[in-house]
Amino acid sequence: PGELRSYLKGATGHSQGLVTAVAIAETDSWESFFVSVRKAITVLFFIGVRCYEAYPNTSLPPSILEDSLENNEGVPSPMLSISNLTQEQVQDYVNKTNSHLPAGKQVEISLVNGAKNLVVSGPPQSLYGLNLTLRKAKAPSGLDQSRIPFSERKLKFSNRFLPVASPFHSHLLVPASDLINKDLVKNNVSFNAKDIQIPVYDTFDGSDLRVLSGSISERIVDCIIRLPVKWETTTQFKATHILDFGPGGASGLGVLTHRNKDGTGVRVIVAGTLDINPDDDYGFKQEIFDVTSNGLKKNPNWLEEYHPKLIKNKSGKIFVETKFSKLIGRPPLLVPGMTPCTVSPDFVAATTNAGYTIELAGGGYFSAAGMTAAIDSVVSQIEKGSTFGINLIYVNPFMLQWGIPLIKELRSKGYPIQFLTIGAGVPSLEVASEYIETLGLKYLGLKPGSIDAISQVINIAKAHPNFPIALQWTGGRGGGHHSFEDAHTPMLQMYSKIRRHPNVMLIFGSGFGSADDTYPYLTGEWSTKFDYPPMPFDGFLFGSRVMIAKEVKTSPDAKKCIAACTGVPDDKWEQTYKKPTGGIVTVRSEMGEPIHKIATRGVMLWKEFDETIFNLPKNKLVPTLEAKRDYIISRLNADFQKPWFATVNGQARDLATMTYEEVAKRLVELMFIRSTNSWFDVTWRTFTGDFLRRVEERFTKSKTLSLIQSYSLLDKPDEAIEKVFNAYPAAREQFLNAQDIDHFLSMCQNPMQKPVPFVPVLDRRFEIFFKKDSLWQSEHLEAVVDQDVQRTCILHGPVAAQFTKVIDEPIKSIMDGIHDGHIKKLLHQYYGDDESKIPAVEYFGGESPV
Repeated sequence: PGELRSYLKGATGHSQGLVTAVAIAETDSWESFFVSVRKAITVLFFIGVRCYEAYPNTSLPPSILEDSLENNEGVPSPMLSISNLTQEQVQDYVNKTNSHLPAGKQVEISLVNGAKNLVVSGPPQSLYGLNLTLRKAKAPSGLDQSRIPFSERKLKFSNRFLPVASPFHSHLLVPASDLINKDLVKNNVSFNAKDIQIPVYDTFDGSDLRVLSGSISERIVDCIIRLPVKWETTTQFKATHILDFGPGGASGLGVLTHRNKDGTGVRVIVAGTLDINPDDDYGFKQEIFDVTSNGLKKNPNWLEEYHPKLIKNKSGKIFVETKFSKLIGRPPLLVPGMTPCTVSPDFVAATTNAGYTIELAGGGYFSAAGMTAAIDSVVSQIEKGSTFGINLIYVNPFMLQWGIPLIKELRSKGYPIQFLTIGAGVPSLEVASEYIETLGLKYLGLKPGSIDAISQVINIAKAHPNFPIALQWTGGRGGGHHSFEDAHTPMLQMYSKIRRHPNVMLIFGSGFGSADDTYPYLTGEWSTKFDYPPMPFDGFLFGSRVMIAKEVKTSPDAKKCIAACTGVPDDKWEQTYKKPTGGIVTVRSEMGEPIHKIATRGVMLWKEFDETIFNLPKNKLVPTLEAKRDYIISRLNADFQKPWFATVNGQARDLATMTYEEVAKRLVELMFIRSTNSWFDVTWRTFTGDFLRRVEERFTKSKTLSLIQSYSLLDKPDEAIEKVFNAYPAAREQFLNAQDIDHFLSMCQNPMQKPVPFVPVLDRRFEIFFKKDSLWQSEHLEAVVDQDVQRTCILHGPVAAQFTKVIDEPIKSIMDGIHDGHIKKLLHQYYGDDESKIPAVEYFGGESPV
């Protein structure tokens, strides 16, 4: 026994296990062992007897027993285990329950086993009442809440009675204390500090029992009878390994302690059980006796492994070094793909030349030719040796059909496309494997929007352990498309599982705008306020923050609109689901997903239609559109960027009451930009040319060549229209017939062209025409009716809006401000403001995280 003790640096025990810990700590021989064991058994015996006398077992109505069993809560007892709720949440429910109970019947938190693992003690009938309250907040098994804002969801937790007879660690057993202490005195049971040779930690305050001024035996009794167990406080001692000798095995206290210590570098060994743990994040009995060279296993310390450092390259430039920055050779700050902001090749090139990483937004392109031209433009502007990435939308299969082969082709030609990021969905393992194995990328970026999606990313990383994966997490507070998730809770839950895969780089975005607000996430301190170990991130996304940068194509009025948004702190952003908050509101995108936009007149009309029209069942949609026809058309023409097409001289009509000439002129009015004397998009010129040829086909009386031999004639659209309708004057007077109306609407839905900038019809397709391709207008007010920015849709984040105040600040200045701010803070906190302590390297970058 003394030899065993010599290998231990300290001991403690959970609840009654504290008695055993003291017995082991004072044992140095077999003789003293039997003496200590006898004392321990005596203490435990009198605790059991006197507690049962002080709080005898009482019978409950059969209905309560039956109801508890039906709800999978177990047989009612004086102790109720609750997991996956915080202490604050449980205390709220305890307070509500106690408000209806007399003092002698009240319940209290008796064990705080972890951040979300607690036990409440009290009379069984009172705890049953607590369970009734908990049921109202509890999510039924299998309920899908992924489409519900996280703060409005029913809670996922477990509550079950423990198989015990007494309400330990509560006021209800206080009457037993004096009786037990008298029994111990009568039987000469006491523990002396001088005999306890290693620290034994108090289960209430974590102090060493050896320095206790009073009776150790009385303190042990008090810790078991009255005082709550604060297990995280008890086990806050420094250690590399913790041995659990308890009877619980893989379901016992050792695994619970492992969860508390996860990420701190402490390895827990369940010393009483022979078993195997596939994940190997904690060990079993056989590990104690493994004397091979690999026998001593250690667990990761997240702070040590992922804490940012500073590095200096041979030219003297200082970088923040993380897993992400070591791979890309640039600061760990990324401008993600955003439509329309990073659709611009000029902005992508400017950001790249400023020394930062950016994604070209594929969502702004509708053909391989268009994207190739944009990529060529980027390549022609960036410095040699620089690279960039591409962002594609997973829920847009048409884009992927041409986008993925294009990337493969361009990579094979040596284009400097470093990575691909997939947004709006995580691809299957099979599809992701194809990207990884065939595209020749340095890494793959994935943007999960939920815990389940994070698990998908982990599975992909696990299947390709030598290929870097950038997991970009934003939660629900990000600008543009966003999930319904909290920004922090999924990370707290999944961080450990993510970090088990060294090829995953963890990048956090949404709501950020400065060095100050990102620094706690860089160092990992953010998680400590949730009672978790530090959880550092490897990089950050800045989307909304750069939308009013000098190089961004956002129109001046749109930039003013962005700067005018006040923004809100993290705890307020969910209000955007119901109303404008900090200048931002959530609407439902054409993909059916929530999306944050500035609350302009046009977006508020979108919000209104989401709630009154687009949410209707199919059988009620068309009748409602017919009933509200005049109102809808008037609002489109007054407030939205896509007006009602069938409008002539300010008067609303239908396609059936427009002449062929009026249709042609309306196309030019909405698609041709007079201020620049050009078509906004070449496919719109083609659209207009196709319609004019349809007019020729409809009205010609003989076989003849088209008057529009080349669509370049339409570069002067007024002359082309005059030429056609002079040749076919009847088309000036005749209304479109039914066939040509159908043909026109079919042309409007051609997937190979830029979507039309108007609403041509009120039928089941109204939502598509209303919402499709709705973001470019804020960058091109010249194409908007009255050049009115309030008609447009501008993506922005409700939290990041707090930081977008300076219009036309250069992108280099914005990003340098954040990176240099991180350097300054790290230099002060970890290097004593002494740059000479920063290690120098010959070359920074290209270092795989694996």
